[in-house]
Amino acid sequence: MGYSLEEVATFQKGFAFKSKDFIDKGTKLVKVSNLTDDSVNANECVNIDEGQAQNYNKYSLVKDDIIITTVGSWPTNPTSVVGKVVKVPDELNNSLLNQNAVRLRGNEKVVQNYLYYLLKSNDFKEYIIGTAQGSANQASITQKDIKSFKYEIPNKPLQKSIAHILTTLDEKIEVNNQINKNLETMVQAIFKQWFVTLNFLMKRENLTNLAVEKWLEVSLG
Repeated sequence: MGYSLEEVATFQKGFAFKSKDFIDKGTKLVKVSNLTDDSVNANECVNIDEGQAQNYNKYSLVKDDIIITTVGSWPTNPTSVVGKVVKVPDELNNSLLNQNAVRLRGNEKVVQNYLYYLLKSNDFKEYIIGTAQGSANQASITQKDIKSFKYEIPNKPLQKSIAHILTTLDEKIEVNNQINKNLETMVQAIFKQWFVTLNFLMKRENLTNLAVEKWLEVSLG
């Protein structure tokens, strides 16, 4: 059945917190600059006093909330593109949303994770870019445009199945990326050790090229 986003989700734009209130420890603020491709880098978030934060509960974020940037670049600069969609990680529960972004929470008509994947689709990306306005260096979209996006949404059991499959695939991709990252770190360490050791031996023993080849052959098994 076709719905507009306004019919299946609640919206809340971020607040323009003042930089003079930023401190080292407290309640984290999520800024557009903290967003990754799919999530938020909590280590880069600034903070405000926890007591002060209680005055801004309407801008709070919880796990699996969806954030869409309303100001950014055009698609030629994908890292900061307008309309970027991310999901709030567990570690940023009770954080607050800064300006130039909007928070979405699905209602009873839609599964939150299904809504997230719907908004990550090329259909939504193309729609957003088509509604964006601005200069050559900066683009912006309105809440009204986001709310007007329409899409066919299946029944909730099917939504749950689709969301589960896509979430499982994302988790496996993340595990594989972490394994590759760890392997790359190990390889760099091994090569560094080889060349540091080889350089030391060459200086101390004045090894010839043939000796170097033999040493590498033994080292590599």
